[in-house]
Amino acid sequence: MTDKVLAYTAFRLLIGLNMFMHGAVRLGSNYGNFIGYVEGLFADTWLPMWLVTLEARLIPGVEILLGVLVFAGYQTRWALLGCMALLASLLFGMVLLEDWEIVSRHLIYALCFYVLLHNTDCNHVSIDNRMRSAG
Repeated sequence: MTDKVLAYTAFRLLIGLNMFMHGAVRLGSNYGNFIGYVEGLFADTWLPMWLVTLEARLIPGVEILLGVLVFAGYQTRWALLGCMALLASLLFGMVLLEDWEIVSRHLIYALCFYVLLHNTDCNHVSIDNRMRSAG
């Protein structure tokens, strides 16, 4: 295994774990608190509350699903595009709130997803690669 493949694999595993844990910590006893927190953030915006609540309810499950896919290297390209789509919706909300510190953090995530997506040719240690090799 080359250093580039090793670096890609380690980075993909870290990002996948991070996405998974973002969702996992929001579920369980924290789930209601998370939804209430998000609703409170957007209470004074023009966004309809039903849309805010819907997104807040969906975010943890989507993060868990995308995290597992990225971590496992399964449908990596589509999973990373899904991460970027989720991030776009989160970025939209934070720009609406003018929370530039969180916007900056989201852009760092965007860069991480870009690096992984741009280098999928190094995705050798993955379910995707095993499936390609078996087929």
